[in-house]
Amino acid sequence: MKYFLRVAILLILAIVFEYKASAQPGPSKSPVLVSPVLEQEINQSVSFIGSVEPRMKSLVAGEVRGLVEHFSVREGDAVKKGQILVQIRVTSLKIQLKAARAAFMEAQANQEQVRRDLTRSENLFSEKLIPMKQLEEERSRDKALSERVLQLTAEIERLEDLISKSRILAPFDGVITKEHTEVGQWLQEGSPVVEMIDLKHLRIRVDVPERYIGKLKIGGTVPIRFDALPAYQASGKISAIIPEADNAARTFPVDVEVENRDLTIKSGMTAQVSFSVGDPYTARLIPKDALVIRGERNFVYIVNGDTVREEEVTLGNSVKGMVEIKGNIKTGERVVIRGNERLRPGQQVQVIEGKKEQR
Repeated sequence: MKYFLRVAILLILAIVFEYKASAQPGPSKSPVLVSPVLEQEINQSVSFIGSVEPRMKSLVAGEVRGLVEHFSVREGDAVKKGQILVQIRVTSLKIQLKAARAAFMEAQANQEQVRRDLTRSENLFSEKLIPMKQLEEERSRDKALSERVLQLTAEIERLEDLISKSRILAPFDGVITKEHTEVGQWLQEGSPVVEMIDLKHLRIRVDVPERYIGKLKIGGTVPIRFDALPAYQASGKISAIIPEADNAARTFPVDVEVENRDLTIKSGMTAQVSFSVGDPYTARLIPKDALVIRGERNFVYIVNGDTVREEEVTLGNSVKGMVEIKGNIKTGERVVIRGNERLRPGQQVQVIEGKKEQR
């Protein structure tokens, strides 16, 4: 009897546990945003690697010799065009300038007196009251004083120029990259004080094979990607096509200029520049946010009903925030663009918003 009672209790408990298990809610669905795979006509392009460099780079030097009295900038500082970088001591120059100005005033006063005397002597000579010799002497004095005034004028201008050059100014808006002096150091004429670069206007030099060079035009706009800035989008313009090839590689240097107003791009970064070189063709495009990159794999998640599947893709050209893909994906299928970082194949999802098709 006790045996049958224990069996009955176990059966009842099993039924209760099974009921509770069936009443538990299933795993929650992950919320995601999606966008359709588009089909669009784009231009055929090729990409080449280049290095970012400033369009302007300057080794700023002094034009006068003297002792560094003031030096306030440091490596990494941003400076404006015309900003004082170095001030050289000018105490002795100012003393010389003061003396030259005083001598000039004296010479000018003497010249005015001599010219008054010369005018009177010319009148007396015309009336034959003084000899020619006296008149010639006064003319010689006037000429000598005129030359003295000119010499002092030139000396004043020279000293003023030296004093103005004692302030070494930034030649353009830029960033200090290296210091070459310090307060108390004696500078010679032409001694460097700082190195600086212009980071707002950058240049990328790319070696382009000769089979493509005839399809490029000065002023053409090109998209640019940076290895160090995967989410950053930039565009530049072809500024120069150097008409001399590398004899070994048969490539031509092409310069691309890019604006960098927010200073996000740094000098020395690696850049991938894409050039349009062929006729338009039809491509499948997805937003760049749909890409999931793990190691060397690029893949996307595609929504099937209330689950997702993972598809590996090969990347092509980039077009205004979209990227060309090649793989087992059809036009119109929905790819996950938000929430894809935490997904796994077969995981249940809930589409909470659809992204409108881009034109």
